[in-house]
Amino acid sequence: MPAVADLLPQTEGEVYGSGKLAGTREQPVVEGNIKAINIVAGDIKCALCDAEFSLGLDEAFVSRVLITATDVLASGQQVKSLSLKMNGPLQQQTLELLADHPQGRLNFVATGAYLQDKAAWQGQIKQLGLDAGEYGDWKLKQAASLFASATEIRLSPLCLQEQQAELCIRVDREEGAGNAKLSLKDLPLERAQPWLPPQIHKLSGLLNLQATAELGPVLKARLEANLEPGVLSYLAPPSNPVALELRDGKLSVVYDEKQLAAKWKLGLGENHIEGELRIPREELDRNPRTAPLEGTVKVAVKELDLITAFVPGIQKINGNIDVAIDLDGQLGEPRISGQALLKSGEIVVPMAGLTLRDMLIQVKGDGGEQLDILGSVASGEGELDLRGVVILDAQQGWPARLVLKGKNFQLADLPEARVVISPDLHLETARDLIRIRGSLDLPVARIEFHDLPAGSRDVSADVVIANENGEIEEAPNSRVDAEVVITLGDDVNFRGFGLHADLGGRLTIDQKAGKFPGANGELKIESGSFRAYGQDLTIEQGRISYAGGRIDNPGIRLRASRKTGDITVGVELTGTAKKPQLSTFSSDSDMRKKDVISMLLTGQKTGDLSEAKIYTGKQITPDLSVGVNLGAGEEGSEFVARYKLREHINLEGTSSAQKSGASINYVFELE
Repeated sequence: MPAVADLLPQTEGEVYGSGKLAGTREQPVVEGNIKAINIVAGDIKCALCDAEFSLGLDEAFVSRVLITATDVLASGQQVKSLSLKMNGPLQQQTLELLADHPQGRLNFVATGAYLQDKAAWQGQIKQLGLDAGEYGDWKLKQAASLFASATEIRLSPLCLQEQQAELCIRVDREEGAGNAKLSLKDLPLERAQPWLPPQIHKLSGLLNLQATAELGPVLKARLEANLEPGVLSYLAPPSNPVALELRDGKLSVVYDEKQLAAKWKLGLGENHIEGELRIPREELDRNPRTAPLEGTVKVAVKELDLITAFVPGIQKINGNIDVAIDLDGQLGEPRISGQALLKSGEIVVPMAGLTLRDMLIQVKGDGGEQLDILGSVASGEGELDLRGVVILDAQQGWPARLVLKGKNFQLADLPEARVVISPDLHLETARDLIRIRGSLDLPVARIEFHDLPAGSRDVSADVVIANENGEIEEAPNSRVDAEVVITLGDDVNFRGFGLHADLGGRLTIDQKAGKFPGANGELKIESGSFRAYGQDLTIEQGRISYAGGRIDNPGIRLRASRKTGDITVGVELTGTAKKPQLSTFSSDSDMRKKDVISMLLTGQKTGDLSEAKIYTGKQITPDLSVGVNLGAGEEGSEFVARYKLREHINLEGTSSAQKSGASINYVFELE
């Protein structure tokens, strides 16, 4: 079946197979093979699935099944390869399963019998291994018995061991009744190291857990977990080790006929967190969203330096976090009384060259339908203020309304970028949309680049980008709806890539959800210079214009010139950013184009180049460059090689049709 969708409209791929039916009516035998290629059915995908089988109900018949699969995706889990084997008669079967997952390798072997009268399988799990790399190599401690049917499951303690850690599961369930138990003993917390930031170089302590469940008409469960004391050690900048004692780690959860109740507690150095939560069982079973809740949460963080381990961009932070809130209302629409408060006198962010001061963020609730947010932070000579509310409605995606205002706030203070902003922005969020309106003034922006930042170079116009399904995305998948006016102040300039410009103007950025951002307005080059044809040209006119089109393709008009004697020559750049057009001009309307270019290059017309030299070259290594002197009067063109011996001293060799030579040059600069 080359197109399986012809049979199953919701399925994609190809299926090929053959088989035969033999034996008797009472003891049939089915043999065959099936191959599926690039199957997609709902959230299940398989690049190549192959099955060969020979099955019979005669107790003496030796049944065989071999199923293999590669690149399987099921329930969001990617399995690289899978192999399932069954071999033997009904009363003496062997099952083997091998699976390769990006997180580990599973190996399972069981022997047993199929009981026709009970439609059940009974046997022993002989081998079970899970090699999860950094998370441990778990092995079956001893064989475990298993009985499984549609209505009954009995699993004797199945225990996996990894060094001193042990995980055991026991299940005894029949129709309408039963129980299950899970225990985890002495699991080292260092197993969590792969999930932690590299700045946290040690986490010690042991986790113990006990969970039980009554599998009757009314499900009941209990969980108890505790942490044996340990240490969390991290590197605070600049590489100073800090160790915090890990203690009092406890979690208990009870789910009985009355309620779901949970309590938790954890201490880390001078910091601690604790709380409790209660939800009535009857209302929770009826409708979780409208179930009433009651609880408290308390957090006290006295050592904010721990944040530097999780946010490497922050070098230093002091202050504290205090949370003391009471919970009530409904699970889907909680009510919060109390407040969460973050205070910090100093936050050092080296990557932006900043020291933030007097940060305050307060989230406060009075038991109503919303949380009030208040915040402020100072940087440079200015500060930012944040005001807003969050609506406590999970069904609507916790909508928020925020206002961010500030004046002369230092956003960056680096040699290559110094930026000061004065924002007045209004932000609203909902489940599927972020709406931004307002203005952003840039009174100061001094940018100087000597090379493009990594990853900022544009791709070729003939390159298309596909999503993970191989589909070409015509527009960005953006949830942002923004209309922001950006105004450049009196101290905005840019240096880089041959351009030195003082900028001004105003733009309105228009971003609609699911659309490419556009813009209206104009940026002006008030004054500056532009390097073209190896010379610095004075910018006479510069405009970058937007008329509602895409922000990455503005209209351009740039005019730059050089004056030699009474004659002015220059270049003019017009068109759009993606299709620019470069032309030359001269104050002498009769001057030929090659003379204009010659004057741009040398300051002389092509007929006056007998004494002019034009050098063009290439830097091979930081110390070696090669090039050519064009013209050079009677000596003609010559090849030039320079090698840097040390700072300010280089060795130069020249060769032409007339002569060759070498020299040692000392370079000095006068300001």
